[in-house]
Amino acid sequence: MDYLEAQGLITVLKGKRYKKTPTRTRLFPKDVLCNQIWEYVLDLEQPIEGPYYLLKITKMN
Repeated sequence: MDYLEAQGLITVLKGKRYKKTPTRTRLFPKDVLCNQIWEYVLDLEQPIEGPYYLLKITKMN
């Protein structure tokens, strides 16, 4: 995370500390990073193909 932020590839919004919940740090990719990884995202996308299973749901009395 530190490397990506130092390179200007992401925006980091530090989370606040709450009493009963953990902190939540949010990471947002900048356009430069999105353009670099877009090709890999498309390559990883896989079609959804069968076989599928059909379930018969019956009403229980």
